[in-house]
Formats: sequence, C-alpha cells, structure tokens
Amino acid sequence: MRAKPWARFWACAVGAVLVTTTMTGTASASTAAVEHPVTWSFVNGFFADPLGALDPATPPVGSNVWTCKPTAAHPEPVILLHGLGGNQRLNFPALSPLLANNGYCVYSLTYGNQSWLPTVGGLGSMRTSSARVKALVDKVLTSTGAEKVNVVAHSEGTTVASYALYRDLAE
Repeated sequence: MRAKPWARFWACAVGAVLVTTTMTGTASASTAAVEHPVTWSFVNGFFADPLGALDPATPPVGSNVWTCKPTAAHPEPVILLHGLGGNQRLNFPALSPLLANNGYCVYSLTYGNQSWLPTVGGLGSMRTSSARVKALVDKVLTSTGAEKVNVVAHSEGTTVASYALYRDLAE
C-alpha cells in the first residue's frame, strides 16, 4: 500500500532528537528574519502572560508564521504537539522560538480541548484529535510547499501523531 503524501511527516523520530541536534548553534541573519524571545521557564512564561498562556488558540512565539518558507538548510517544517492537559503555548515557550530562531518553519495547535475545560487540550477523543493533526499537516505542506514535515511531540502528542499516521495508512 502506498503511503499518502502527508504520512511522510514521520521523517523525524518523535521526541527530543530534533531538539538536541538543532539547538547547538545560534541563529544568523540568513536563517532567521526575526529573533524571537525565548522563555526558558514555564512559571515565567505563565506569569508574564497568563491570558495568552491559557488561550488554547494562541500559538507559542515563533510558531504558525504562515508566510514562512523552508530553506535548503531546513527543508522540512516542524510541527509541535503538546501533551495531555497542556496546550500549544504552555508546552513550547522555549522550543518554538528556538527552532524559529534557528531557521525552521514551526507550527503547532491545541487539540482535544473541551467546552468544560477549554484552556487545555488532550482531553478529547483520539479520533478527533488525530483528525486535527492531519488537517494541520496538510495545511503546513500546502502552505510551505514541503514534501514532508518533522513532528516533535510531548507525552500524549506522540500517541496522537501515531494514531493520525495509523489512520491515514489504514484508509
């Protein structure tokens, strides 16, 4: 069975491999047009902007810049997936700007948030969450013109990404 184009996002092992291999250098003018501030502490990030941190629709700094085009040095966009009880802004206040500052196109979303606890995600059905991830992958591929994406996921994000890939291959 031939894999659908979006399913090739599994190019990078889900986890911190990308983080440890790309965060060794500093951004240059050729790789990052804007130097994004990096929030190293969840506590500092939360108290600096509690409304933003609790808004599941607010992407982390450096993420979801839809005009970003991958470079030859970093041809694959990066999608960040949060963990259970987190959201895109809460889980990636350091990683998103670090990747963007190093020349990557970075994207994220909050999946699985519920009306009874809208500020955090990961609480919805796996089917619905994986469909949202698949839709984001499709949108990123279309927007950037890339052939595949890298996924960096935390906790439940790894399961959602795996489920999305499995569902797509099974269809």
